[in-house]
Amino acid sequence: MLFMGNFKPPIVETERLLLRLLTPDIYNAVFQSYTNEALMHFFGFYSNEELIIEKQKYAAGWTTHKIAFRMFHLIEKATGNVIGLCGFHTWYTHHFRAEIGYHLNDESKKGKGFMKEAIAPIIKYGFDEMHLNRIEALVGTDNVPSLKLLKGFGQPNSGILPFGDFNKKAFFISLTERVRLGDQENNDQRKLNLFKEIYQ
Repeated sequence: MLFMGNFKPPIVETERLLLRLLTPDIYNAVFQSYTNEALMHFFGFYSNEELIIEKQKYAAGWTTHKIAFRMFHLIEKATGNVIGLCGFHTWYTHHFRAEIGYHLNDESKKGKGFMKEAIAPIIKYGFDEMHLNRIEALVGTDNVPSLKLLKGFGQPNSGILPFGDFNKKAFFISLTERVRLGDQENNDQRKLNLFKEIYQ
């Protein structure tokens, strides 16, 4: 389900996906006007437990005067279903930097390149529309699929960050190092330069 009634969030299109923008204002609008059934379809949830958790997050508040978010639902064109989420879950608006995160709701869609297809235009959106200077990603050292996904955009490194009881690898791309995603002449360089890991 893309829209209900006259409510139409912005869409970014890729070969197989429609990336539907989710902002705090859009988030408020859907929770204030959608039924539980409509919310299940909108978020692509498979269980009531998922909806309950999302409602708890909404009630607790997603934003502060310094931190916001910009996320995108991944809608598969072939089915019209929401199969995942990708975007900037922690956006430090005063510092022009954000942390990117992602997940797929549907296990059957994993390993088919959907997240790789979504990340590039979302990073472009971050620099062009959010005016970010820096994009970061923290990935658990045992999360092999995510490590492979991010390393596919950059050069591997052994740098590790202590993160509570876990170790995480930290990736970043800064504005000065950015490869323009819309420049077809740089197509071969996108995967090499999009992400660099932080050396610790």
